[in-house]
Amino acid sequence: MTTSFSATSLALVCLAAGLALAGCQKRTESGGIADLTPPDPEPPATASSASDSAVATAAESAAIPPEFAGRWFVSAVFPVLARQASIADPHLGTTLVIGAAEASDVNGQRCLAPQMQIARGTANLRLGPVSLAGLERLGIECRGRPFASYLLLPGAVLDASYQAAAAEAPFALVAERPEAQYLLERAEHVLLRAATLPAALAIESGTATVLPASTPTAPAPPPGAPQIPVPTMPAPVAEKQPVAPEADAAVRLAPAAPLALTPALPEPVPETGATPAAASPATAIAGSSLPAAGSAIHLASYKGLSAAKRGWKILLGDFDALDPLSPLYVTVDVPGKGEMVRLYATAKDSADLGRACQALQAKGAYCAVSR
Repeated sequence: MTTSFSATSLALVCLAAGLALAGCQKRTESGGIADLTPPDPEPPATASSASDSAVATAAESAAIPPEFAGRWFVSAVFPVLARQASIADPHLGTTLVIGAAEASDVNGQRCLAPQMQIARGTANLRLGPVSLAGLERLGIECRGRPFASYLLLPGAVLDASYQAAAAEAPFALVAERPEAQYLLERAEHVLLRAATLPAALAIESGTATVLPASTPTAPAPPPGAPQIPVPTMPAPVAEKQPVAPEADAAVRLAPAAPLALTPALPEPVPETGATPAAASPATAIAGSSLPAAGSAIHLASYKGLSAAKRGWKILLGDFDALDPLSPLYVTVDVPGKGEMVRLYATAKDSADLGRACQALQAKGAYCAVSR
């Protein structure tokens, strides 16, 4: 009897405990017991997927007007509060890129997948003594922070040799920075302008200097375009300075004489076919010797070695035919001008010299075999 009572009591206790436990469970709105099992955690985003997403977002917002896109050449620098351009600024001659996939600034900093915003007709600019209004501004951000700002000068009237070489109305940019404003030209237009200059031998002999007969005439400036003469290439110089006609050509393009923003900067001057009687009187200085006849091609002359080396890099980037050649820098003494550095190119195979010279001449650039 005692055993039966104990078994019955134990069964009742277990039943009561089970009912109490069921009553403590969280119930759903429908009266059923809710599933309290925690959900599986979401897999964390990998670094590569996050990076790909950021790049895709940046690329979608990186639309850029074609007037701003491309490779640009720093041709003048206006320090803050200065009315004249600096001709000794280290940024002169450097290049930068503006594109949807990559952008750089005048200091050489790069931004991948930049974000760009264009403000049309709202920007004002004071560049040296000239004031302009209603310009377009391209603002570039990198990872959410301001990176660079560029103003567009559409259809700017540049000097005569620029317009003769350009196939369309040229554009110029101004890079805005706290310390200075940087005037930018397209790098390919700067190289074309240098290729249209007169021959150094004709200049040194004192003959009149004119553009080649095949050079097209300069187009008339578009109505209402800002009259801004742009300085020539900053580093290289001619062994003899050109006479007045070329300087006057830029003035004749505009209804009124434009304000000169910068002092005239010298250019590299090629030496084209001249008679032996008009040969350069320059002589190599001690420790330097002119190349033997037919062993090199002459490309340009510069005021210093650093300028000549930069000129070689620019030419090498523009003419693939120069790839197998090596530069040769010869310092010469030019009466009345002092020491100049002539840039030659040499090759183990003379056939490479001939092909390179023909390629340069086909594009209107200067090239002459040493003699």
